[in-house]
Amino acid sequence: MPRLTPQELLEELEAFAESPPAELEKEPGQAARISHAANKVVLSLEKPADVVARLFLSQPIEQLTVRVASRLGLFRVLKESNGPKTLKELAAATGADEVLLARVLRALAAFGAILEVNEDGYAFAPSYELFANQTFADSLDHCATFLNLTYQALPDFLSSIKFADPTDPNNTAVQQAFEAQGQGILEILMARPEIARGFGVMMNTWGEDNSLIQDLYPVKEKLAQNFDPETVMFVDVGGGYGQKAIALKRAVPDLPGRFIVQDLPDTIEHAPKVEDIEYQAHDFLTEQPIKGARAYYIRQCLHNWPHEKCVTILSQLAKAMKPGYSRLFIHELIVPQRHAGTWMVTQDFNMMTLCGTRERTEAQWRELLVEAGLKVSGVYYPDDGVSEGVVEAEL
Repeated sequence: MPRLTPQELLEELEAFAESPPAELEKEPGQAARISHAANKVVLSLEKPADVVARLFLSQPIEQLTVRVASRLGLFRVLKESNGPKTLKELAAATGADEVLLARVLRALAAFGAILEVNEDGYAFAPSYELFANQTFADSLDHCATFLNLTYQALPDFLSSIKFADPTDPNNTAVQQAFEAQGQGILEILMARPEIARGFGVMMNTWGEDNSLIQDLYPVKEKLAQNFDPETVMFVDVGGGYGQKAIALKRAVPDLPGRFIVQDLPDTIEHAPKVEDIEYQAHDFLTEQPIKGARAYYIRQCLHNWPHEKCVTILSQLAKAMKPGYSRLFIHELIVPQRHAGTWMVTQDFNMMTLCGTRERTEAQWRELLVEAGLKVSGVYYPDDGVSEGVVEAEL
C-alpha cells in the first residue's frame, strides 16, 4: 500500500476528526489505539521549543481556561442551548465582559473544549459532557487548586528525600504542600471539607463508566459452576456504596447466592440500600467475617495502601478463602512494563504524590499475592489498554 503524501494525510486526518467512524463507539480498544497513535504523530512533529511551550505554558493554560469557563457555567449554557450561541448571547447568559469572554472562547476552541461553528457561533463539544454538570464542574474546580499545589511540591519533596521512592503515606508531597507532616491524605482532606466533598462528587461522577468485572471475566460460566448454595457468592470488599456489586447483579441477574458489600461503618450507614444486596460494616485490615465465599472482590483500594498494608489486607482475605473453591479478584490498573499509556502513569504519580503509594505492574501484583499466601490463576486486561484489569487469585 503506497504511503500517503503529507497533503493526503492531512485531508484524511481532517475528515476523520470532522466525523469519526460511528463503529468506534462500540470498539473502545480500537479507539484507544487510534488515539495513542495520533498522539505519537503529534509528538513526532514537535520541535524542542514546542515541547517547552506545551509543558510549561499551553497545558497549564488549557486547565485554567476550562476552570474559568466552568465558573461561568459556560459548558452548561452551551449544552442547554438549541443551537450555536453568539458572543453577545453568551456574555448575557454568563455575566462576563465581552472582551474577556471572547479571549476565553478563543482559547477553549483552540483546545477543543468548545466548537467554533462560524465567525460568531459557539457550540457544545460532546467530549466535555461532564463539565456541563455544574456540581461536578464546581467540585473539580475545588480539587484542582488542591491538586496543583500538591503536584508543584513533588520535585522539591523528592529532592529532600534524595530521590528515594516514596513509601510512607504520611510523608509525601501533599504533606509538604500543606505543611501537614505526619497526617495522611484523609486527615488533610477532612480539614478542608469543601475539597473533601469535591473529591467525593468527582470520583462518584467520574467513575460511573469505569470497567466492570463482567466485561473482563466470564463471571457466570466460572462462578456459577459448582457453586455451593450454603456459601456467599460475592463479597465486595471496601465496596463503598456497592455500585459494582449492584452492576454485576443487574448484568447477571440469575447469578445465584448472596451479594455482600463491605465498607467502614460510616460508609455503610449512608449507603442507599438496594434489594438483593446486603451491607456489612467491616475494616479490611481486620479478620474477614465471611468465610469460604465463592468470590472476594476488591476494586481500586489496594493502590491507596503501601506494600505491607496490602499484604495485611490480602492475608486477611486468604485466611477466609476455601481452597479449591474461593477466588479473589483484584480490579485495578495493571501497568505494562513498556509503552504505558499516559493515563496509567498519571495515576501512578497521583498515588505517589497523594498517598506515597503506587499503581502496580503484573509482576508486582504477583509478588504481592505470593507474600499474602495466594497465587495468580488469571490476568485479564481491558481491550482499551487504559482501564482497570482483573487479577484472579486462589490459595
